[in-house]
Amino acid sequence: DAGFYYENDTFLIDASGVGMVGVDSVLTVIRFDASTADAARAVVATNVTGLTLRDFRVTNGYDGVWFRNVDASNLERVRADSHGYRGFDLDANSGANTLTGNTTSGNGSDGISIGGDGSTLAGNLSSGNAGAGLFVEGNSNLLRHNRSFGNGSDGVYLDGADNFLTQNTIDSNAAWGI
Repeated sequence: DAGFYYENDTFLIDASGVGMVGVDSVLTVIRFDASTADAARAVVATNVTGLTLRDFRVTNGYDGVWFRNVDASNLERVRADSHGYRGFDLDANSGANTLTGNTTSGNGSDGISIGGDGSTLAGNLSSGNAGAGLFVEGNSNLLRHNRSFGNGSDGVYLDGADNFLTQNTIDSNAAWGI
């Protein structure tokens, strides 16, 4: 639903098949009360599969959305900005996820971080983050039609095998393009 949701604690998803669907990133906003590591505020999903998170904005947490051992889930049209660490943080145990049409900006580290294998990033925008726009450590991930510009480090950082990049736009980042 539309609305501004002011969270003073981590928002935990611990059941598979959950849908968290807003109206859009202007009308549905989750705003945390702290962006420090000690507070660890974020939308956190742990040990689940088949999530759908879409059409909302999350702001002012430590991470925007943090997947810990989450597989086969979708993040669509979510805006993650002004976090102390990363906009989207998918750990090494999270794989086969799809991120489509998301926006990250103004985060204290990377915009989108993918640690696991077999995920697809398509049509995402990552700009003005202190770290890399897209930070990929996993293997066999597909990055297509993403835009990464004006970030404080690499446009796309790759440290894995068999990742495939096609038709991405990477420009004006402080370090390497890729």
